[in-house]
Amino acid sequence: MNRRLYSFLVITAVCLLACKASDRGEAEMKREISVSNPNDTLPHGVSQKFEGIPVDSINIVKEKASFSEIFPLKTNASIAPIPDTVRLDFDVPYIVPGKDSLADPVKLEMKYWTAPLIYPEIHKVSKPLSRDISQFDIHYLSKESGLPSSATNSLLKDEQSNLWISLTGKGILRYDGSEIIHFTTDHGLVDNDISYLFQDSKGDIWACGSRGLSQFDGQYFYNYSMPAGISSRITCITEDLAGNKWIGTWGSGLIMMNDKNEFFQFHDEQGLHADVIYCLNVDQAGRIWIGIRNNGLAVYDQTGFTHYKAGTVFKKSVRAIDFEKSGSAWLGTEYGLLRFDGKMFLDYQQKEILGNDLVWSILVDSKGNIWSST
Repeated sequence: MNRRLYSFLVITAVCLLACKASDRGEAEMKREISVSNPNDTLPHGVSQKFEGIPVDSINIVKEKASFSEIFPLKTNASIAPIPDTVRLDFDVPYIVPGKDSLADPVKLEMKYWTAPLIYPEIHKVSKPLSRDISQFDIHYLSKESGLPSSATNSLLKDEQSNLWISLTGKGILRYDGSEIIHFTTDHGLVDNDISYLFQDSKGDIWACGSRGLSQFDGQYFYNYSMPAGISSRITCITEDLAGNKWIGTWGSGLIMMNDKNEFFQFHDEQGLHADVIYCLNVDQAGRIWIGIRNNGLAVYDQTGFTHYKAGTVFKKSVRAIDFEKSGSAWLGTEYGLLRFDGKMFLDYQQKEILGNDLVWSILVDSKGNIWSST
């Protein structure tokens, strides 16, 4: 047979077989197989029909997710039992510095320096993550959001609604809802280990550190450090009705700073038996309430101290103080909550109600609710 004719016949036969295979494959491709088990063995090249929802039809809700059931955030309401009542049927000492063989407050020569602000960089942070699994809309910031650290000591909301955050060993942050500004000793702050933040009546931010005190007016850091023999570890600060600053220390009692930047110390010689001061607050009458480690509570009325010592009403320390509109004080202790109206103490020590005996902080909100952290 002619070789050319033979080659032509072979090529024609191959093409006819390919066409038939193509037609059969096309038919197989048009056939659908419903798959119900991921372990099913499927023919090669056969389309698979999965039961489901087309991706384009899914409506992704970016707003607050809705739930069929509201989960309480471990805030099950409990009826508070009737508290124990402690009446002041004992003599509470009233001590006046400068009288009764007590010394006048000691004037201190503070170390003082001004640090022009070296403005830090502004960092964007992601929006707070949401944990909306309860009746509360909870958002949180962390290192994943862009914070330098998740270890915080103190929070402060200023007059412009900025949130100030003190970090353990890493300075302070100002957060406006989208950006943070990070202040450290490189930018003029007295110390990177800040335990407490406070805003005074002029709008200045005060930062209490383990090496002194910083006052920030938005342009300068004004830094204060104690003289030799006086502890520079500052635990808390508040302001009285006259604008004087009252400063609590760890080991050296109470210090008052007047509007002339003069500092005066109140300690054992002045009748205030308080080495470590945990907290300070000022009531509507301008009295300074002083929470003392291991020695109860003292109240200073700008003339003398009334001292409610440990072993009388208080078993040990007072760590937090806030006030109702009525003037009654709420006190956080190492053995629960106390309410004091000036005549008697109401003692809430039920661990099953508070969750813990040790109360770290207290807030009385605008509606009169009492918030405590334990």
